[in-house]
Amino acid sequence: MVWTGGASYALLTWLALLSTYLLLRAVEIETWSRLRRSGWFWGYVGVTCAFLTTHYYAPFLLPIHLVLIWRWLARHGERKALVWMALLTLLGAGLGGLVAWRVLSNSSGANFDDVPLRILLPDLLNAFTLGPSADIGMGWIWALDLLGGLIALLGAIWTLRNWATIRDGGWLLPAFVLVPIVMIRLVELIQPGYMNARHLSVAGGGWFLLLAGGLALLWNRRAAVALVLALLLTAGASYSSYAYFFGHDYQKDDFAALGRFMGRRMLPGDLVLLNPSASWRIFHYYAPLEYIDEYNQTHDQRQTLIIGPRAILACR
Repeated sequence: MVWTGGASYALLTWLALLSTYLLLRAVEIETWSRLRRSGWFWGYVGVTCAFLTTHYYAPFLLPIHLVLIWRWLARHGERKALVWMALLTLLGAGLGGLVAWRVLSNSSGANFDDVPLRILLPDLLNAFTLGPSADIGMGWIWALDLLGGLIALLGAIWTLRNWATIRDGGWLLPAFVLVPIVMIRLVELIQPGYMNARHLSVAGGGWFLLLAGGLALLWNRRAAVALVLALLLTAGASYSSYAYFFGHDYQKDDFAALGRFMGRRMLPGDLVLLNPSASWRIFHYYAPLEYIDEYNQTHDQRQTLIIGPRAILACR
């Protein structure tokens, strides 16, 4: 599986899983005196702080954590549980409000369209199964996406097969996937969010585990079938990885190559358009634009035209 757009999305997926695992281990401890001395508890606190500061959408997983904490508190008195849950809910709401204020104060999303479920769900299925660099428009790619979805669904059905498994935590992985999707839909009731599949990578870890669980269930019954399905999904993910690293359609942000290209071809009188403005420092670092600046500083009659963020027309 390949995540595009930066390492923070892979980090978000990892920290979402790790913080939830640490919390699960912490809530196995029965007494508060033992809990507060436990490495599981303090590990959860530390990792969750890192998790919540990794991405704006990290708080989408907090409802699941609140349920796990409430179940631990409920074992130690219903009234105390309600008080602590009220405080934790207020804290979570405060974090969510801070994120909302930060986003809305910059008018982020004001120019975006709402992403309907008919687009969001297939996009997530493709991104979580093979990776977003596998073109969903290709028939065999979509077939593998559906195959991965069916296997993950099988894993979810198995975790929810009866009340005993649900009570013992079988609800967790399906909720891990569904809750962030529900949360983004709630946010979009107020204002469309800046979002594509990688921004919901907070749900990716739950999906991978459901997919692995479905394959494990098949392996226990028909090992050969499970092996063939795993090889098919691996082949699709390998294709996605190859397309991301070597495919022409997915090449981006190679500013060093852009600088070499421009360095070989820029001539006096050329117009260089740099857009968006946020990338100016990157272009200035990789492209030999200092020669243009130096020329402009040493000639009285500069022939420089600035357009938009920064566009330079340099002439001798």
